[in-house]
Amino acid sequence: MTFAVEAEFGPWRKSRKFVARRIGNVPRYTTKIGAATVDVVLTGMGPENARRAVEAALSPEHAACISSGFAGALTAEYQVADVLVAAGVRQSSDDQTIASDEPLVKSALQTNGAAEVKNFVSVESVVETPEEKADLAKFGAAVEMESHAILAVARSRAVPAVAIRAISDRFDQKLPMDFSGTVDQCGHVLKGKLARKIASDPSKLFALMRLGKQSQLAASRLAEFLESYIERLAAQDGSAASFGFEKVTHH
Repeated sequence: MTFAVEAEFGPWRKSRKFVARRIGNVPRYTTKIGAATVDVVLTGMGPENARRAVEAALSPEHAACISSGFAGALTAEYQVADVLVAAGVRQSSDDQTIASDEPLVKSALQTNGAAEVKNFVSVESVVETPEEKADLAKFGAAVEMESHAILAVARSRAVPAVAIRAISDRFDQKLPMDFSGTVDQCGHVLKGKLARKIASDPSKLFALMRLGKQSQLAASRLAEFLESYIERLAAQDGSAASFGFEKVTHH
């Protein structure tokens, strides 16, 4: 399972015991949920960081890959903290779409609180304005940055994959800044750079605080959903391995 940044993972990490380790420069956190061994990887923001991290972390012993985290709504239909499951992920730069694994999508929709959408739209850089979101709405229901790259790596290794995201900002909401320069490759906020951006324009502070509250709500709702989803997958057919989790026990 992947998250781009610590803020997406934080509430789930605090709610249960994860064992931290690293694969090179990639942070990985491991836990057991029922019969499933779950590896969580923080990729950092953007498609290149996501591709690098998943190529390092995804092994033949993994039976599935779940791309998770935040997304921005592209239409009024979806509100903050809604959990969306994408049937596919499309790049904004072309018409290439990668489908999520159908059994993984089906199991997600059988878990309370998720809605299916046709596509997420993966972009190269942060989408900040409602106008940019409106331009992307013809391609999908929500925008994010990593899922297309993650699903592409999983497909190249014949590992079933699915994209599941929680809405952190509305279709008509302008982001206070481009956060890509304030997060390191391991997904952690660079507090000094963030503080300098805020200091350069203090008027952004209120919008930043509002987005922080929305993100916390989205991350908490996502953690609740993922916990239930993985419990369902682990119990399904009595086999954790057949639904996307580590086939071997970590030592």
